[in-house]
Amino acid sequence: MSEKIVHRYAVPFDLVQLLESRLPLIHYTGRVWEAVGRYSAPTPVEIRETLIGFRKHLGWSRASLAAFLGVTHDVIRRWETGERTPNGAARRLIWLVSTLTLQPDKLRSALDVICWGQCQQPRESGKIPRDGSTGAG
Repeated sequence: MSEKIVHRYAVPFDLVQLLESRLPLIHYTGRVWEAVGRYSAPTPVEIRETLIGFRKHLGWSRASLAAFLGVTHDVIRRWETGERTPNGAARRLIWLVSTLTLQPDKLRSALDVICWGQCQQPRESGKIPRDGSTGAG
C-alpha cells in the first residue's frame, strides 16, 4: 500500500486579511472554513505524536485516554502505532484538547481553532517602512 504524502501549511496572514477585507469573517460559509482547515491540518504523523505526547504528559494509560475520548483502548493503541488514523472529528478533538492543555496561548481566537493554530500573525519586527528606509539612524 502506498502512502499519501500530506503537507501542512500555515495559513498566511495575507489570506486572512483578504477574506476579512471582502466580508466580516463570520459571513463566510462552512465550506470556506472547511477548506482553510484542510489547508493547515496536521498530518497523521503529527496527530499521532500529539496523542502520544498528550497522554504521556498527563501520565494517563491508554485505557484512561480511551475513556476520555470515548473510544476503546485498542483504538488508542492503533492510533499510536500508526495502524489507523483518527477521523476528522477525532483529530480535531485530540489536537484541541492537547493544545488547550499544553499550549493554551496558541489559541487566541476561534480563527486559531479553525486554522489548527497555524494562522500566521503579522510580524512587527519584520515590517519594512513604506519609504524603504531601514529605520536605522
